[in-house]
Amino acid sequence: MADQKDFVKKEDNTSVLKGSLVLKLILLSAVILIVSAFIFGFELTLSWFFWTFTKIFVGCMLIVFIFVMIKQAITPAAFSPTTSFKDKLIRAAELSKPFNVKELYLRGENMRVYSRWGKITGLLFIPYLASVPIIEDGKKVFINKVDEVGKIIKDENDEPVKVLKMKTITQDDGDWFFVTRRGLPLIGKKDLVRANKKLVSGIGEQIWIEDVNLVPFGGVHYPNKQWQSEMHRCIAQHQVETIIETHMAFLDIVAHVTQMSLGGDPTFQKIMLAQSEQIASRNSGAFVQQ
Repeated sequence: MADQKDFVKKEDNTSVLKGSLVLKLILLSAVILIVSAFIFGFELTLSWFFWTFTKIFVGCMLIVFIFVMIKQAITPAAFSPTTSFKDKLIRAAELSKPFNVKELYLRGENMRVYSRWGKITGLLFIPYLASVPIIEDGKKVFINKVDEVGKIIKDENDEPVKVLKMKTITQDDGDWFFVTRRGLPLIGKKDLVRANKKLVSGIGEQIWIEDVNLVPFGGVHYPNKQWQSEMHRCIAQHQVETIIETHMAFLDIVAHVTQMSLGGDPTFQKIMLAQSEQIASRNSGAFVQQ
C-alpha cells in the first residue's frame, strides 16, 4: 500500500514537467549555455548571458516547432467522432459568423454584474436532437407506451407500461454555438460556448448570456443555469451527435472496404468489363469483341 502511495506521489510531482514544454526548453537552454561557457571559456557577463540564452532558447523553440510540424504531417491522426464533429462545427461557425458580431459577455440579473468572455470568431445555431420530459406541478408526466401501430404495450402483469412524456422539439429549440478567443492573435486561447437560445440576447455586436459563470462539459462551456436544469439533455445531445458522426464514419469505412473487396474480385471485374463493352457497343454502333 505504501508503494502505491509513493508511486502516485511521484507521478503528481512530475506531471508539471511532463506537461510544460516551455519549462523543458528553458532548462535545456540553460544547460547548453552553462556547458558551452565552461568548455569554450566564454566571459560570463550579464549581457552576454542574457543575449546568448535568448538565442539558444529561440533556436530550441524553432527546432521543436519544426519537429512537431513534421511529425504531425507524417503521422495520421486517430479518428475521434467528438473531435471530428467539433471541428466541423467550428468551421461552419467561423464561415457563417456575421461580420458585425464582435464580443461575448456574461451578465447576472438586472446587469448588476457582468464580464467579458472573449472575442467571437464563430457563430452557429445547433438544433436540438434530444428532448426533455414534460413537468406539471413539479412532477414528471407519464403516458402509456405504444408500439408502431399505436397499440398499448403491457408488462407481465398485464399493466400498461409507462414512459415519460417528452416535449416536442420545434425549429426554435437549440443552442447558440460560439467560437471565442482571448489573448493575443497568435498565442490566444480558443474556447467553445453552447447556450440555450432562451439564455442568449439578440444577435448583435455584443451578445450577452444571462448567467454569471459557465460549466465545462464535452469540450465546450454551458451556462450554469442550463447545465443545472437540463443536464440530461446536454449529455444526451452530445451522445446523439457522437453516434451520428460515428455512424457516418462507419459507413465510409464499409463503403471503402466493399469497394476494395469488389475491386479484387475477378468475377466482378469480368461482369463490369462485359457491361462496359455492351454499353460502348450500343452507344457507338461499332462492333465490340465479346
